[in-house]
Amino acid sequence: MPTTRLIPSAFSVNNSSYVTVTDQNNMYNTTDNSSAYATLQGRSGNRTAPNYVFINGFNFSAVPNNAVVSSFIIKIKAYRSSNQRTGSNGTYDYRPKLSSSASNSDVISGTELMSDLTTTAALYTIPTGSLTWNDICGYGSGFSIEIPLCSNSGAYPRVYMYGAEIEVTYTIPEPPAGDTIFTKVNGSWVEAADVKVKNNGSWQSVSKAYKNVNGSWVEQSDKSAMFDPNALYLR
Repeated sequence: MPTTRLIPSAFSVNNSSYVTVTDQNNMYNTTDNSSAYATLQGRSGNRTAPNYVFINGFNFSAVPNNAVVSSFIIKIKAYRSSNQRTGSNGTYDYRPKLSSSASNSDVISGTELMSDLTTTAALYTIPTGSLTWNDICGYGSGFSIEIPLCSNSGAYPRVYMYGAEIEVTYTIPEPPAGDTIFTKVNGSWVEAADVKVKNNGSWQSVSKAYKNVNGSWVEQSDKSAMFDPNALYLR
């Protein structure tokens, strides 16, 4: 089964006055990254609720439209600063969640059950609850990994992000049996509109095709008749 790893390419915050992100390109990596990180920092001050960094910009089109997704895993590699996150409403954690919005905390039910980040770099898998692949694709650019930041303790809460990814495993259905010719384009089977041959390194359309019938070459008006739909052809 093919597996592809989708990495983020963007981020947003719900309150730029209280949240800053530096070296953001360092978090646009898979979770294999171990050399550099982005710093997500909350501003010190009396905040009654957390502010958020939303990590998003996953290229869902990298998975073919006709793919049958068998599984997906959402992971991050990160750690947090040692100071406690507090606000006037109480103590908050650094627990990442999944959000359907890239501008407001709109937590997807069942994804808030992850353990809190620790103070040493580690790999985390974010729970997906009843979330399906079609759900994720439906959220589009709004789908985000949500990182909360807040403090009124005089310290600046920070999360250090090395990378994030959605690891998707899928299969591509075989083309249906019959007389129609199919070809694989970007991992997907599509109906072939033409027959081509490679000539001097470039593909060229075949204007006429002939088949040897009882020792004589006969022009074929239906090019699909040249091929046996039950046979396998090498290219």
